[in-house]
Amino acid sequence: AARSTHAKAPSAKREPLGDCKKLRVLYQDPGLFSGFVDMALDAVDDHFERDEVFAALGDDEVGAALARLDELLVHGLDRGHILFDDRVDRAAALFHVAPDAAAETHIGVGVDRDGAFAEFVCIPSRNVIAIDESLPEDVVSFFDAFGNATHTALMFPLIGEDVLITGAGPIGIIAGGICKYAGARRVVITDVNEYRLDLARRMGVDAAVNTAKEDLRKVMHEQGLTEGFDVGLEMSGNAAAFHQLISVMRSGGKVSLLGLGDGPISVDMNQIITNGLTLQGIYGRKMDNWHQMSYMVQGGLDLTPVITHRFHYTDFQKGFDAMMSGKSGKVVLDWTK
Repeated sequence: AARSTHAKAPSAKREPLGDCKKLRVLYQDPGLFSGFVDMALDAVDDHFERDEVFAALGDDEVGAALARLDELLVHGLDRGHILFDDRVDRAAALFHVAPDAAAETHIGVGVDRDGAFAEFVCIPSRNVIAIDESLPEDVVSFFDAFGNATHTALMFPLIGEDVLITGAGPIGIIAGGICKYAGARRVVITDVNEYRLDLARRMGVDAAVNTAKEDLRKVMHEQGLTEGFDVGLEMSGNAAAFHQLISVMRSGGKVSLLGLGDGPISVDMNQIITNGLTLQGIYGRKMDNWHQMSYMVQGGLDLTPVITHRFHYTDFQKGFDAMMSGKSGKVVLDWTK
């Protein structure tokens, strides 16, 4: 989330840059670190050399967004939300968006290029969304992951449907909460990590199944499922989980695929074709998802159970250790103290 302040007019010699006064970091998985920046946007003093600040970001984008922040007004944002106003408001920076929501090429800060942990950050103005002050900052700090879960969960209608989620990582757990909030009849999540399954229970899923110890079909029977799942969300990237998900979908079921695997997996196309399944790949999040996220939180979706650890930024190693242990949800580093 980006906090804006009244900015000076850009000088002829220097373009204004985003000064990351406060950073709350979210962890998606060991191989994909991404973050949101809560920053004060202001013109940079003349003694800053942009090449020094943005060496890792590429000179072609240096200052491009913040030098022309008035362009944000074209995208439906009032002057009261982005710079040029004395009030302090917030905006979210889209570090990683779905292909159809980006330009011809899309680059994720912290994913495709360095910068998620940078003191300064520069993004295209079209990738900035206003965030309501009423939203808790700890939750806004992982809107990136929340967006993945929202995009995946809301790809298909959920009201009255039975949903299977394979993979109880933080994003899968958040997706479980979204599905219940959006009206799903039964939400079942599978994993082999008891800590994460317990977090999923706290998020309101109907059943959290350890597939190393429990029979999924038995749980389905206990939940009143007789024809299989209507909607599947594959969040793990694990081949065995994917195959199990496909095997318990009802005829005509719909599957959203978010989890990235370590490599290719085999797929029984005959099973998919004869059961009339629809498979939809999910990448990033759509622009509409940002509004949906805000509205869901404002409407009562409680995501705080997903936050399990908070550290001062100087204890960042403890945050990484917590994430790598597998016994964590979202880990927040606080730069405000």
